Amino acid sequence: NKKSELFNKLAETSIPTYSIKISNFSFLNPFKIKKVGRLLKKEKVSTIIINLPSDLKVAGPASKKAGVKKTIYRRGSAIPINNKISNRILFRNYIDEIIANSEATKNTILSNNSSLFDKNKIKVIYNGIIFEEHRNTDGKPLYAKESNELIIGNAGRFVKQKNHTFLIHLAARLVRENIHFKILLAGSGKLQPEIEALAKQLNVSDKVVFTGF
Repeated sequence: NKKSELFNKLAETSIPTYSIKISNFSFLNPFKIKKVGRLLKKEKVSTIIINLPSDLKVAGPASKKAGVKKTIYRRGSAIPINNKISNRILFRNYIDEIIANSEATKNTILSNNSSLFDKNKIKVIYNGIIFEEHRNTDGKPLYAKESNELIIGNAGRFVKQKNHTFLIHLAARLVRENIHFKILLAGSGKLQPEIEALAKQLNVSDKVVFTGF
């Protein structure tokens, strides 16, 4: 996707980059699948890593037709995969290996169907961090903990599936329980104003710290 962070980073390199807009229904478009297949052939791709379910539905069949030797699906969310026929077809016919970003994610892949995929071909590779890009150079912590204070930390973009709403309601519950605490929310995203408004509505703004990205 031309608007993606990945596309922007690739544009700064010498790696050949193509932009193809893919939606949840692109797999119904045979011309889109053919386009992906032609690019894979042109670049003589031997291994492809697919990161989104919508991409998998298009690039999985395209890779097979293009003669790609290895198709790897990278799973980044600990959400169980629905045991429906379309997923069974995808996982059994178009994927050679799976990368999971955590043990929790790995466990949910087969939670609805233990025979969906060979568990021995699921590898866990944690997300990496480039420390030099994010190091706090002045050596000061983002928040100085007070004595006997419970610290709850969360790092993630402000989107629905990260469920920051739960943490704000948790803050309200902890206030009612007279627990001395702070919740630190690291990240950014389109729902941050909504989460900040909820914290204000529940009178816990002084208990929640938005640290930024």
